[in-house]
Amino acid sequence: MVSTHDSLSPMRWILDAFYLALVVVVGPFWAIRRLWRRRPMPPLLARFGWIAPLPAAPSRVWVHGVSVGEVLAARGIVAALRAQGHDVLISSTTVAGLATARQHFGAEHVREGPLDFSCSVRRFLKRVRPQALVLLELELWPNTLLACSAANIPVMLANGKLSQRSLRGWRRVVRVMPKLLRPVRMFAVQSEEHAARFRSLGVAPERIQTCGNLKFDNVVLKSRDAEAARQRERLGFPESAPVVVAGSTHAGEEEILLGAIVAARRVFPELRLVLAPRHLERLPVVLSAAAAHGRVGLLTRASECRDAVVVVVDTMGELATLYALADLAFVGGTLVPVGGHNLLEPAAFGVPIFTGPHIGNVQALGEELVHEGVMSVMTLSSVGECENMINSILQQQGSGQRARAGAARVFAAHSGSLPRTMQAMAAILPALTKESVCHG
Repeated sequence: MVSTHDSLSPMRWILDAFYLALVVVVGPFWAIRRLWRRRPMPPLLARFGWIAPLPAAPSRVWVHGVSVGEVLAARGIVAALRAQGHDVLISSTTVAGLATARQHFGAEHVREGPLDFSCSVRRFLKRVRPQALVLLELELWPNTLLACSAANIPVMLANGKLSQRSLRGWRRVVRVMPKLLRPVRMFAVQSEEHAARFRSLGVAPERIQTCGNLKFDNVVLKSRDAEAARQRERLGFPESAPVVVAGSTHAGEEEILLGAIVAARRVFPELRLVLAPRHLERLPVVLSAAAAHGRVGLLTRASECRDAVVVVVDTMGELATLYALADLAFVGGTLVPVGGHNLLEPAAFGVPIFTGPHIGNVQALGEELVHEGVMSVMTLSSVGECENMINSILQQQGSGQRARAGAARVFAAHSGSLPRTMQAMAAILPALTKESVCHG
């Protein structure tokens, strides 16, 4: 019988040639763009598998999440695996993802994820020596799957999702490589909608389990009163001043938000905007734009914030807490075609949320939040539409209570995703689990 690895191994050379051509053509422009925007360069040698090796472990699970959101979603899995006696190695791809992983799991348990060159993946596996691989959401890279198949390393997709847009691309991929997904022994997906899309790619139904969204297991519905009071005191905001917190904003969004806030202050004269750009290297541009619309303060300079119309967040890791301050929250990456960022952080405080029309990355959750009265979606990316949305929500009586009640219903509907995911994982790791117990 010909193994999946043997039947697909010629493909790795084609993939390597394709990746190499991509690096040669796109690499210089990518590097120049990062330098121009003053974004930190990832450790390239590590991305080619030249990482610090790990000592051998009787049962090591490699958990990989591409960036911050996936790393945070993996927290429950990592804790559960460690409780079972497994050694866990966490990897990520982005600079922010790696920083988040080191903060939560300890630097000694974190490594840079390899690029999908066959030599990079093999070098990484040789230095890490995992007995299983758990991939978060849709990190299905061909050479990684081939290398794990060759090494008899079981692979699981956790918190899996497949958007309609991604499905179109994956259909083209599986036409060229029909056996590509065979090394993935279990697909633990967020919803039946995602399960149906994976089945349409030829994944056998018995290899798919609907487990829910792991991100819900990392957040709980919180009381915002104490934190909101603390943040208002910190910034010197009066109790009567309504606050809009705009998180993870991108270029092209700040101008719309700033224009809308200035216009909305005709109705709400004390209205304040707390603006948290997605990338801190954009701070000079954001500060310049904000200064053109009124008095500006930096979060790290509290004395500047008391009389500021706009407070710009110049730190990492505080946005989730700052949402407690909000009477209304905007989630970025939605006024421009990025696809949207974390909706759960403002929802966790029961804050009314609004977004632009581009919510493809968070479509399913967004639809739930809209249905439950937590979130509103603009139809246009314009200053006028944004102003109307802000005024409409702030003028609604009881909008905060409705948002909190709706968020509670959404959170309750998604409880238990971690236990279901771990049960799905046990189905593909029985031998590993038994061995870890013996060594415990």
